[in-house]
Amino acid sequence: MSERITNKELTMIKLQLLANGISFDSNFLKNYNNSVYIEKRWAYGNGDEEVFACKIPQEIKLKDIVVAVHYRKDSKWVLTSSGDKYSLNYNDSFIIDVTFPLRPKFYDEKLKNGTYCRSVGTLYGGGALGIFSPGSCYNFKQGLPCKFCSLEPTRNKLGDHVKDITPELAAELVEVALTKDSNLIGQIMLNGGNYPSNDYGFLKQVNTVKLIREKMSGLELKDNIEIHLIGMPPDDLSLLDELSDLDVQVSMNIEVYSPEIFEDIAPGKHKFYGRNKIIKGLEKAVDILGKGNVYTVFLGGLEPMQSLENGLYFMAQKGINPVINVFHPDPKSGLGNYPRVSVESMEKMGEILQEVYTKFNFRSLFQGFGRNSLDNEAYLGYFG
Repeated sequence: MSERITNKELTMIKLQLLANGISFDSNFLKNYNNSVYIEKRWAYGNGDEEVFACKIPQEIKLKDIVVAVHYRKDSKWVLTSSGDKYSLNYNDSFIIDVTFPLRPKFYDEKLKNGTYCRSVGTLYGGGALGIFSPGSCYNFKQGLPCKFCSLEPTRNKLGDHVKDITPELAAELVEVALTKDSNLIGQIMLNGGNYPSNDYGFLKQVNTVKLIREKMSGLELKDNIEIHLIGMPPDDLSLLDELSDLDVQVSMNIEVYSPEIFEDIAPGKHKFYGRNKIIKGLEKAVDILGKGNVYTVFLGGLEPMQSLENGLYFMAQKGINPVINVFHPDPKSGLGNYPRVSVESMEKMGEILQEVYTKFNFRSLFQGFGRNSLDNEAYLGYFG
């Protein structure tokens, strides 16, 4: 393929990789295992068909486009390498040279309690510091997990992540990470499963943000680093007023717009909280933080295109910034055998999202770091 590849062509390659997965040849595995690039760490899910003993990448970089790596042994899209040069092939034909996010220095640092930083925080997309806590979910314990989620089976078998991270430990991690890798980190994401009390979970996130901001105030940072809270609204929506004094963006995810499909794929959210209350929480958050600072994620591919489009516009008209993460069937999830989303469907989703972002003057949630999402490419106008 030509070296003068366009951003639209790069975006279409991303869609191909999300639809068909990626495989590796033996040279790639050997060279990547000894490289300076980051290894995959399973903080909350696993979309790979196989777990490798050697390190494999979390994502690849196609210039400024980041793509999640979902291993599929029979994929015709293959990562290969010669020495420290890596490329992506299709049917044994060269497509494009690729690179990967660097492994951050903070991964090998220890916190005061002796825990490795990499067990508390994970770097995603080369620049988003993710802190995932709790590493469990009340809905799983009640036998009503979201059907697309593989959190519990993944955490039970893979990784060495701390399961319940205190606000103090999270703040210490951020201080170390920004001291060692401020050149890499562009945003901080606080995410996790649900507690039995959504009030408790929300207030814990609020306290974590306050402690993180205190740590950051003592550091000399060149750029403003955004903090994103990702989770359920509190049970008591008046607690959202706690956001008024915080410099944050929030994401409370509805997953799908269709009420019937929401009930089916998110039975715990449906039973213990409810779709309508999530929407009320989003609306109140907009009242507090303003338009464009509140997000909700849709899982593209789990509902008809018209329903998704209706949902994108419904949220946008309320000042809520919609995001599309492309659904990928994690083998250990309740939708492990669900069909993968086609390239054509993803392209249509991206075109609609781009129209929404242009019309409502929204920007992407994952600013250059979105691996399974279409929001950054839509924001940049790469869908045409």
